[in-house]
Amino acid sequence: KKALDLYEREKLSFIENALSAPTGYEALERMLMGGVEAYTDPDTPGCLGVNSVLCHQGVASESVRQEVVSRRWDIEARLRERLERAKAEGDMAPDVDPAILAAFALTIGQGIALQAAQGVSREVLRQVVCTALQAMPGARKAAA
Repeated sequence: KKALDLYEREKLSFIENALSAPTGYEALERMLMGGVEAYTDPDTPGCLGVNSVLCHQGVASESVRQEVVSRRWDIEARLRERLERAKAEGDMAPDVDPAILAAFALTIGQGIALQAAQGVSREVLRQVVCTALQAMPGARKAAA
């Protein structure tokens, strides 16, 4: 648990930055682009959480897997709350479902982590994020 706490503080600090964004769109953008930057670090590619869930099998590893999954659900819940606030403030389309949008963003983020661990370049993953942001229903940018 201490190792995961340290990992979150050091490598996943982009999540807190994303959740404090002034708009819902910017929160999504910071979350996904922050993931690209963190997960393509050549010294530590990929994501400890994603890798742990995929690799830890058996009774001895079940507690590690459960802890990682619990933390992932917490991140999604916090992003959903941020998107709910954006919707309430008129920052997102009225028909957007913050829960589905948060799940979509976390799914894209986990895919980015897997791709980064397999050596996909930072530039390609940045383009993936741009495409994903365009595909997100109702996640419009605030007017400049």
